Amino acid sequence: MLDTRMREENPIQSHYNELRVKLDLNKFEFVVNGISTQRTDRIERVKHLERRLMREKKSLSRKKKNSNNSKKNQKRIDKILNKIDNIYSDYINKCIWEIVKSCPTCVVVEELKISNNTTVSRKNVEFKKKLKVKCRVYGIMLILHERNSYSLLI
Repeated sequence: MLDTRMREENPIQSHYNELRVKLDLNKFEFVVNGISTQRTDRIERVKHLERRLMREKKSLSRKKKNSNNSKKNQKRIDKILNKIDNIYSDYINKCIWEIVKSCPTCVVVEELKISNNTTVSRKNVEFKKKLKVKCRVYGIMLILHERNSYSLLI
């Protein structure tokens, strides 16, 4: 374990088996220790679903409220939103498994700028929560490096 004096001096110490992680859900880019992997197939799929979502929302706006057609259209919108949500969740779970599979002693998560996309910001919070739980289960020290602040979680 780290000495408390060392932790106060420099919160991000270089450990023997430390992973530095950046996750950019806008680009489906996952960076571990400077090595980047990007899922372009997921980007294309999400863009396609977002275009369909916009079309469905546009057609919903033209329909009478509480009519059968509007209810069908709302079901289609919910289905598309569920698919987008599942794509992000699946990607987050795979990234977390890649982190845990490498058996690190410490994981440093660096914060990235989040766009105005509510799904991405919500999934970023979900990533941190899931990673926190996995690190606790496997006994990995987790350091969340956010802008101008550090938080150490064990």
